[in-house]
Amino acid sequence: MYRDAKEFGEAIKKSRCQFEVEAEDLQVRQEAIRTIYGNAVDKLLVKQYSETETKFSEAIALIVEELMEVMPADIRNKFKDHFYFSTADTRIINASIIRSPEGKHFAVIINSSLINLLTKVGKLEIAFENPKCVEFCNRNPERKPTKEELGLMKQEMYDYFTKFKMAHGPYLIIGGLEAVLHFDRLNIQEKLIVFHEIGHFVCGDLFKTKNEQVLTRSDNVKNIYYQRELLADIIGFGLLLKLEKRKNEISLERRLHILNSLVFLFEVLSRLQVNETDKYPHPLNRMNTVIEYYYGVEFAEIIEKMFKGLPGGSWDNLRPNTCPKINSMEDQMDKSIIPMLRNAFDEQKW
Repeated sequence: MYRDAKEFGEAIKKSRCQFEVEAEDLQVRQEAIRTIYGNAVDKLLVKQYSETETKFSEAIALIVEELMEVMPADIRNKFKDHFYFSTADTRIINASIIRSPEGKHFAVIINSSLINLLTKVGKLEIAFENPKCVEFCNRNPERKPTKEELGLMKQEMYDYFTKFKMAHGPYLIIGGLEAVLHFDRLNIQEKLIVFHEIGHFVCGDLFKTKNEQVLTRSDNVKNIYYQRELLADIIGFGLLLKLEKRKNEISLERRLHILNSLVFLFEVLSRLQVNETDKYPHPLNRMNTVIEYYYGVEFAEIIEKMFKGLPGGSWDNLRPNTCPKINSMEDQMDKSIIPMLRNAFDEQKW
């Protein structure tokens, strides 16, 4: 028996912890950070991590804190009492929600290496488009990397992560507007990963009494496992939009930036899961389901053409002045998501 969700979550992290090896040129990287960002980051550079105080755990905590701002008090209190969110240095999972043996507590654990991969590959992707934004690269500290070198570095990261589940590879610092866009995109991706796991709770996927859910826009869903993954994606994206709308309506430009962040996330996941399995649909099929639900079929078709290299598949077709009209089922999910969360908690016999 666990006293609370934190005790359960930290036990899970300890059981799955596999510390990553520090980079051989750690001192060089730290000196570059101090040079570019100043001494204000010294505390971050010397912070010690342990089995329970893991890399990126603070980022996840901030995301959860932000989400709680748009939750009613009763749901917010139940999350506080029964959920624990964090990261773990592990090669066992990418992300998971785990229920405690007695059924009272839930731990949402995200693999630190996955976030690290998204961070590094995201920088490489942006730098590939504009190498001038690179302020430091540990491979060639005295000069900026070429476009060709950046492309090779990105492939190197995918190859290493696929083999070892660790995000070892080149270290870049980028600046300017590119840095702002990168970290905003990364924040959106982290939220989608966390909110997907909450989606599994909403649907009751951790309980033996789980009933099949119905996707409004669902064709040829292979089995109940696919159904769970696709619906968790849709609910997770709905939570993201609810958070985005907490102050103002979302502009078209912002919606397209969120779409870009979603596409890049699933592009990375598709590199890690090349084929569908008995329990997991292909990441690009998951992506298309979300896009159809929240943007419409025309958007999904443009993105599909983009991945296949077909005419009409380009980000130029998805700019504010060129994109199709958004055809979203967002309102339906927005009205349902709080009742669904409340029902998920109320069904538990604590």
